[in-house]
Amino acid sequence: MMHGSDECEVGRVATRAMGTKGNIPCILGSFGPLPPRSLRMGHPVIARIAAAATAAYTAVLVFATHYPKPQELLGTNAPSDKTLHVIAYAVLAGLVGLTLVAAGRWTGAVIARVAGGLAIFGALDEITQPLPWFRRAADPLDWVFDLGGIAIGLAAVAVAVAIRQRERRRQ
Repeated sequence: MMHGSDECEVGRVATRAMGTKGNIPCILGSFGPLPPRSLRMGHPVIARIAAAATAAYTAVLVFATHYPKPQELLGTNAPSDKTLHVIAYAVLAGLVGLTLVAAGRWTGAVIARVAGGLAIFGALDEITQPLPWFRRAADPLDWVFDLGGIAIGLAAVAVAVAIRQRERRRQ
């Protein structure tokens, strides 16, 4: 297993799911050793599907946040910009969390790394919007709402994992 930002579990799972050669780079870094066997809930097929869904969703998210005229994509009845940021990043964090749970990589250290990686991704997403070819404006407050969405998404996965572990102990 390589350590560093060039390979990680999400990248490896996404690579296998998409049938590509080499590894898909991962901004979240290496996730280190597997958690104790009692915490592993891995399921390779679900992990591959979740990784592919995460990759596809991320591509759509980047497209949507950089599209020059977002009102054309959203229509007139869309929620507020800040609400969309919370929802978008909660879904992204939830998908990443689901991928990690399915891959058997859900630990406290991983949660912290994922939160940090997603925060960096959100900041880069916001910072690149004012580039000339996108014709968008960056708003630091959008990033704050992205962080709220990340917290909600990861918390939802953590609650689901805790409920699942509790149910397993009862059996």
